[in-house]
Amino acid sequence: MSEKKYKKFINLLNEQKIPTFSMLGYIDVEKGVLSGLTPKFFVRFARRISINIDRILQGEKINKVSTFFDKQNRLILNAKTAKKINFPLSFDMLLDAQILYKEYNSSDLLTIYQAKEKALNNNLLFKIKEEQIKQSRKNHLITWSKYLPLIQYSLNYNIYDAETAKKSFGNVPKWETYNELSFNQLIFSDPVITDIINSKKGIKIRQLEREVQNLDIIYEVSNCYLNYLIAKAINDLEKRNIEIIRHHKNLAIKSEILPLSRPFLLSFKM
Repeated sequence: MSEKKYKKFINLLNEQKIPTFSMLGYIDVEKGVLSGLTPKFFVRFARRISINIDRILQGEKINKVSTFFDKQNRLILNAKTAKKINFPLSFDMLLDAQILYKEYNSSDLLTIYQAKEKALNNNLLFKIKEEQIKQSRKNHLITWSKYLPLIQYSLNYNIYDAETAKKSFGNVPKWETYNELSFNQLIFSDPVITDIINSKKGIKIRQLEREVQNLDIIYEVSNCYLNYLIAKAINDLEKRNIEIIRHHKNLAIKSEILPLSRPFLLSFKM
């Protein structure tokens, strides 16, 4: 297949959520294949060829030059493809395998400010405090309404039987209608003023309680965020240590299989 058709073929398999494995390893996993075993060894292979050529040019006999090359098979996983096909990556895989596109194996990264905002917006206690503040404001308006003018109107219509009207000698009519309109305005009331002041302070108390709740949430989120960063740093350090130990182990195994014909210096980047 051409490069274009091969990538299209891999994409079609991934769309069907079919796990894929390639014998070529890193080369195909980088293109979208889920997994492979062969690492990216071309730089090491070219270096080995260069060293062998240098030894021959310096006069060493060809039959004395080692042609052994260990490509050190290791599981390689494409986190982007795993997420696309819903393939779960176990802890052992994440620990031992070489993961490509690690950013797709985790959720969206949040800054500490974004984490704080999300915690405040999704915290149930915070929402309860908000509703309590709204209710306190409504109660304050109801209490304050006692100082507003009060207008009352009533309409009454009464009907009496004819016998009662006849015996009353005109004092009781057969029917009557009367209206009543009243207007009241509170001028001063110490209990009402006290209730208004207390209701206003109640709003302030609810706001302070909400602020305390906010600070508690921010404190907890900040601690969790910092603990996460510490754990992530320790995990990265441990993984680098494992890589170094694995590398030294492979060198020790090679040195037992192929004794060195002459001393040379090894340098490692730590």
